[in-house]
Amino acid sequence: MGKMQSLEVNRSYREVARSFQTKAPQCLNLTLRTTEHGGGSASNVVETFRANVLVTEERAEVHLQDHMRGNVIIPGKEPAGGFYVVIADAVPLPGNRTKVDIYSASRAFDVVAKAIAGWAEGSVTGCPDLTKR
Repeated sequence: MGKMQSLEVNRSYREVARSFQTKAPQCLNLTLRTTEHGGGSASNVVETFRANVLVTEERAEVHLQDHMRGNVIIPGKEPAGGFYVVIADAVPLPGNRTKVDIYSASRAFDVVAKAIAGWAEGSVTGCPDLTKR
């Protein structure tokens, strides 16, 4: 069910790291409320997404966590802050290029992976619509 993609971008590592530091908190720290109807009842779920960005001289990382509350069954023990649903790593390459690896827990987070790839490339400045999963 998980997915991984790798790309090399024609931007410096510092530019990519700066994009992650700006866009991830701005776009991915949010709460969504959904209601599903079926079988004569309604199920209410509140999802809180939290993005953490870690940057060193050698690596920039984006970690997106998803914590659900409401009518949900949580398999196993959830880490503090929620399950990790998307992780991206960026490392510098020679020639002012950057390698980016993006790992997502399921296809439901393709919109986030696409946004992160776009932030790294410098081709996307907007935020993903997490209601389109």
